[in-house]
Amino acid sequence: MTIIIKPTYACNLRCHYCYLRNETKRSQIMMSVDFAENIIHQVKEYITKRKQKKVSFIWHGGEPLLWGMGNYARIFSYMENELIGIEYSNSVQTNLSLMTEGYIELFLKHDVHVGFSMDGMKSINDIQRVFPNGNGTFNVVMKHFTQCKNRGLDLGCIVVATNNTKNKVAELYGFLSDNNLSFKFNPLFLSGEAQENEDKLGITPDEYA
Repeated sequence: MTIIIKPTYACNLRCHYCYLRNETKRSQIMMSVDFAENIIHQVKEYITKRKQKKVSFIWHGGEPLLWGMGNYARIFSYMENELIGIEYSNSVQTNLSLMTEGYIELFLKHDVHVGFSMDGMKSINDIQRVFPNGNGTFNVVMKHFTQCKNRGLDLGCIVVATNNTKNKVAELYGFLSDNNLSFKFNPLFLSGEAQENEDKLGITPDEYA
């Protein structure tokens, strides 16, 4: 069983194809840790009754690192006590721009897998994945990727296929391979901000194939 928990829809980026609207990403609403603990408790009760022994938790967003290191430290400690006898795992799907040594230490301590989003080379990534001021995210993400990799953090990458990538697949694969990155190559889905940029970024099923 996989449980996706979104502690916030807030995000510090303004990627042009995001499945959320920019207005939603300006939200300051955060899930309380008590509420998150209640989710974990309910999941435990559900899988225990069905005699399941395995569950995966994905912390998603928005940008989940905005929830705060203290909140994650508390919820991971809670899970260690609450889920005794259950095989479980945690992963965080982040844009990696807010990664710190503190987060790395926490994720290593609790064996948390880190998935992050980057669309390959700077020439592609920085016209799609940007900060609110329009600056590209490539340099920041690569800096933090190297930081995580050097510490031995378990990493995986999601690359979104758009009109900008369809003719550069070989180059893109070379970049990811050179950086020893396991990755998923996902098609662009037209929701949120992607609907506003369909003419520039949209890709057909045949083009994706």
